[in-house]
Amino acid sequence: MRVEWMNELTGPMEVPEVKKIDEVCSVLWNRKGKRLRAQWVCWFGEVFGQSQEQLKLYAWAVEAIHAATLLHDDVIDKAPLRRGGPSANALFDNTLPILSGDYLLSDAIFQLAEQGHPLLTKLMCQAVKEVTQGEVFQYDYRYKIPESLDYFEKLNRLKTSALLKWASQVGPILASNRGDSACAAFAGRYGALYQFTDDILDLQGSATKESWQDIKEGKVNEVLFLLLETYPEVKKRLEEAFTKKNIGSRFLGELKTYAKEKKFKNRVEEALEGKQRECLVAISTLDKNLENTLNKLVSLTVQRLY
Repeated sequence: MRVEWMNELTGPMEVPEVKKIDEVCSVLWNRKGKRLRAQWVCWFGEVFGQSQEQLKLYAWAVEAIHAATLLHDDVIDKAPLRRGGPSANALFDNTLPILSGDYLLSDAIFQLAEQGHPLLTKLMCQAVKEVTQGEVFQYDYRYKIPESLDYFEKLNRLKTSALLKWASQVGPILASNRGDSACAAFAGRYGALYQFTDDILDLQGSATKESWQDIKEGKVNEVLFLLLETYPEVKKRLEEAFTKKNIGSRFLGELKTYAKEKKFKNRVEEALEGKQRECLVAISTLDKNLENTLNKLVSLTVQRLY
């Protein structure tokens, strides 16, 4: 499955009359990132007999909408970095990334409506609604500890998996005017795995992200939730800190110490292995031509932790 052309994927975004919008969007666009969702359009699309030329619009659209959500996210999170460089809000201000993200999102929907399959346009609108609801759902839980793991299942379904599910449906819908439930099911399982590895990296830190950033923003991710379940005394102290909306450096240092404990590490490893198994089971229900690619994807997703 050749996708080298994706390195030059730049359109069909209409060049805005106000050039500043293109400048702001290019902060993310030129850094490219993994372009995972665009890759999914190609992987699943080619299995259903679609050519790269038929898939380019959809690959661009899903990547453009993802970039728009990142422009918005960085404003909400006050993030200074994105993809190894200063975020758009750090380079400009909050207003320009929000408005530029709105333009990019609107243009992608417009291009889909003008040139794409009507059902895929409809489903993209639904996916954007889900992503938006996921962001609000997560924001509403700032400085709160979720009651159970059900919170993370819902958050992942709305926020992490929505665009992946859409990308997995492009090929089957173009081929037969209907979606494929097995592809969508894998997208949901993979989204949960990807988000969990992201949560682990939040505690570990990486070249592009400071460690423990989520809790500094008042967010409890799934890995931190497992730590709180493992050590109930820590949960009580975090509840008190959240009441004050202040995570002191001393308490943060204690959390880091707990995170090094073998008991907690074993709990995280067990959960990671479970999510990986669920992905592999979902892959076994898909077309055999996808099996090798998706097995490698799952493996690489886990390997990025090490």
